[in-house]
Amino acid sequence: MSRSLSITVILGLLASLAGCAATTPSVSMITAAPVLRVVEGDRFQVYVDAARERAEAHRTNVVFPPPSKFEVLQHGAIAIREATGCAIAEGGLQGDQAIIKARLDCP
Repeated sequence: MSRSLSITVILGLLASLAGCAATTPSVSMITAAPVLRVVEGDRFQVYVDAARERAEAHRTNVVFPPPSKFEVLQHGAIAIREATGCAIAEGGLQGDQAIIKARLDCP
């Protein structure tokens, strides 16, 4: 394989991987427009279902070394509360360093 062909293949693979990193909400929120929030340097796209019962915060920034799960959950909860104006139901927060899901307690 020639060097230029190898470079082309590698660049193509990197572009494909970058496309995989795009955030997409759960099926039930696919029509929701994301609300962008930044909490202490973490950038989130927050999606809310039409009934305002559930929300998802997708962290879109890369940090190395990765932050703790606890820290990201805290930041995601803040982003969800800011974006929705709702509280998070007791025991209704779960997730990891990439996607935080919450059950909402809206007035």
